[in-house]
Parts: sequence; C-alpha cells; structure tokens
Amino acid sequence: MNPYRKIRMDAHQSQKEVANQINVTPQVILRVEQGLFSSPPPDLTAYLTNLYNHTVIPSNHTSNVAVAADPDVNPEGTLPLSPSTLQRQYFRWVYATRNANKRSSSAKRIQEYFQYWSRSTSARVSWKEFRKNILGLSVAGTAKLLVLQISLIQDLEKTGRNAAQVQDILLDWGVPLEAINYVPANRIVRNNVTELA
Repeated sequence: MNPYRKIRMDAHQSQKEVANQINVTPQVILRVEQGLFSSPPPDLTAYLTNLYNHTVIPSNHTSNVAVAADPDVNPEGTLPLSPSTLQRQYFRWVYATRNANKRSSSAKRIQEYFQYWSRSTSARVSWKEFRKNILGLSVAGTAKLLVLQISLIQDLEKTGRNAAQVQDILLDWGVPLEAINYVPANRIVRNNVTELA
C-alpha cells in the first residue's frame, strides 16, 4: 500500500482533512496516493511523518523506542520515522506498482502491438497516436498506468520533453526505443533540444 495513504488511513484522517492541514486541495493528496507525483510535496511528507511519529505510533504502542516493522511505511521499525525514509518507501511503492502494471491488460496490448511491430516494417508511431489508439487511454489513464505525474504526460505531448522517463518505463515493458516518435509534429530536435518547428 502507498505509505502516504497508509499513514493517513491509520490516523483516521480523510484526504480533505490532510489537505486542509497543509493548504493544498484534496486532489493533491489523491494524486500522491495514486503515485502521480514525481516527488510528493515536502509539506505533505513532513505532515505525515509527524502524524506517524506522534499519532499513529503512540496510539498503537506504549514504547517509542522501536515499533514492529511495517513494510509499507517503516520497514526497519525505527523511530522517529524520517521524511527521507517515508519518501524512499513512496518510491519503492511506485516502482512496485509500475512492475505490477506490466501485467495489466493495457501493458499486454502494448507488448502484443510491438511484437507485431517488430516483425513488420511498420513506421514509427507518434506518441499521441500510441496513447490514443494502442493504449486507448486518456492522459490521466496513461499517467496512472505508467505511475507518472499527469503533467509529465501533458508536457510530453505538447513539447516532447520528459520522453526519457516514459521511454525508460516502456523499454522495461519491451517497447523498442525506435518504435515511438516522442517529438510532437509541431516540434523539431536541434542539438538535443526540442523547439517549435
């Protein structure tokens, strides 16, 4: 389970309550719990670390010296939980979720399509065509599948930036680098920089 979500739920707080504590919208909390933030907001990490150390653990344990190891939040069982440990657990969860998504029906469609593509002499498919026609997903749906921030996918489609992050994930899923053209039609690449055509 996402460690940010687990702490929030163990503390019996809603997404709205947590959002109000750090002056963000509940949508931010939702997106972090879906893994759609490259790095969770520092205020959220600090708030949840504090919540874990002062609310979740004391309500469940009489000693603050050590707690039972929790593989989602605090694998070593040491107190106090540090923000860096919580972030590390978040990144582990994102990686594990991405690996689990490799077995999804969308990922299987990707693998089947590119097995066919590698046997044929097909031209490269554009990123947007790939997302819409092969994945059949919205920008948000694609971000959830790849466990990436929605704005990274939006920026990729508008400017061609962030292609390396998407390529790394899809390469791990068996998609050849040369199969997808990540540069939008209205852009060109000059000296490794994507610019308007």
